[in-house]
Amino acid sequence: MRSSILNLDNYDSNDDSVDVRKVISKVPAVTLGFWIIKIFATTLGETGGDAVSMAMNLGY
Repeated sequence: MRSSILNLDNYDSNDDSVDVRKVISKVPAVTLGFWIIKIFATTLGETGGDAVSMAMNLGY
């Protein structure tokens, strides 16, 4: 079963329903946001883990 969002076979530009091209164009922005948040969260997690291990004298 194919997703109806990505199905452009029956695309009608005069249709007032959800504009498929507009939905698809938002995907890169969401992907970029995801990677930015992921990098910040990973960096913060690694730094926090290092701080805790050093505070407990466990070293690296």
